[in-house]
Amino acid sequence: LEQRGRCGDLARAVIQSPEGYAHVGKGLAWYLANVMDCLPRLNIYLVRTETLQADIDKLIKCRSWKVDNKLKHIHSEYSMKNNTFLSEVGRSSLLRVVNEDYRVTSILEQ
Repeated sequence: LEQRGRCGDLARAVIQSPEGYAHVGKGLAWYLANVMDCLPRLNIYLVRTETLQADIDKLIKCRSWKVDNKLKHIHSEYSMKNNTFLSEVGRSSLLRVVNEDYRVTSILEQ
């Protein structure tokens, strides 16, 4: 995000003007902006990508649904899978961008 040049320009464009990039730059806060006042009155089930299968299992059990809940793993192999390094500058920049999403997530967790 802080980088000059084509890559930095693209990263900023996706975050700052997500309309041209489908949902890539639109975080949780963007999707829930118009309903935040309604959330405290709702039963919300938070399903996270990192724990997707376990969260779905809990949701199905909680709701007493009788469904096959085993997820199929497709597209799990990709060339940059193990390329996860993020510099401190990059981490700091990214955290500034997603700060509002973290705030919204903390509200959902209550």
